[in-house]
Amino acid sequence: MKKFFVLSLSIMIMSVAYGQANKGKGSAGLDKVEVANFLNKTNKIIRATYRQFTANKVYTGGLAAAKNYQQKAIMEYNSNNLQNSVNNSYTARRLAFNSYLANTKSSSIKSDWQLNNTEKGMVSQKLSDSEIKAKQNGGAIVNEKKSSFNVSSLKDIGSNGRKNKGKGQCDDGKNHKGKGQCDGRNHKGKGQCDGRTHKGKG
Repeated sequence: MKKFFVLSLSIMIMSVAYGQANKGKGSAGLDKVEVANFLNKTNKIIRATYRQFTANKVYTGGLAAAKNYQQKAIMEYNSNNLQNSVNNSYTARRLAFNSYLANTKSSSIKSDWQLNNTEKGMVSQKLSDSEIKAKQNGGAIVNEKKSSFNVSSLKDIGSNGRKNKGKGQCDDGKNHKGKGQCDGRNHKGKGQCDGRTHKGKG
């Protein structure tokens, strides 16, 4: 009985120690805050690409496909499937790169958009260039040509690893508080609907 008690106590201590060592880690051993930062960087890249896309209207299908893969990445993140989240988000980045280069007629992307040392150790799946290009199919191009196409549904993850709610982000990547409009809708609180601040129930 005494041996059983000692064994049980040892298992409990080991479990607590393991839990502390892996606090904030997902099923793949990735840090959830670092994964959130990875996703937020991809959002930033997609928003910047969208600005160039709206100005130049070069339809590659890359931006629409990037949006879809980033949405998958956020869904995987919310389900704590962190490795799938990172891999999908990296695919989204590369698709956005293709759209950015086409719309800016640049030969290279910005250096700070490349994988940094931390991110290099997070990505476990890297598709070939031909596989990436195959995802820019006709359906993605059709979606880009729709007048309703935008990337405003991609919301950043907060510093606490949770998806931000309420204070939505526009395509410019800025948080609008209270009075701002970013998607044509009136925001609760001190919303503006015609350029003027309305008191009370405006």
